[in-house]
Amino acid sequence: MFWFVLGCIGALSDKYSFGDQNDTVPVLQDTGPVPTVDCNAELDDSSPEGCLSGPLQCGDVLHATTTGGNQDYSDRFYETAYCFVPYDAYAGPERIYELQVSPGQQAEVVLLSPCEDMALAVARWEDQDSCPPEEDHQILECEGKEASSGDRVKVYSPSGARYLIIVDGPEANFELRMNCP
Repeated sequence: MFWFVLGCIGALSDKYSFGDQNDTVPVLQDTGPVPTVDCNAELDDSSPEGCLSGPLQCGDVLHATTTGGNQDYSDRFYETAYCFVPYDAYAGPERIYELQVSPGQQAEVVLLSPCEDMALAVARWEDQDSCPPEEDHQILECEGKEASSGDRVKVYSPSGARYLIIVDGPEANFELRMNCP
């Protein structure tokens, strides 16, 4: 029994931290996904043609950088699309990716950005030929998280939809994970 308990604690320590050794009672904290982002890696920083940096699909793990990205969206976009209440100006570059969600499919977008605080926004946008303008757009569905790493946004579409995945913030490397249970 003793070895079984030690084995379980060892397996949990990969995903959880147990607090400071000076604590009298161990604190179990979920540390979330383990970042695999190399902040010093030289990633493709070429500017996208048009607004999209590329397509994403379920199961993808993308290592990218905001360096060289578009500078189309500011805090005004995130506020008018009701993604989140912005606390920053978002004058830096952003990367925009496309995700096509099949009918009845759920998708989870995970942003890991340990190098800098970044925002993640997932906006439903059906126009295949463009990205929404900063203002006067017709975005009816947007969810986002501001200024953190390890954030997740879940989307579900009963009839299928096209979503834009937007990573915005200072010039830095990040990782996007596309989970589709």
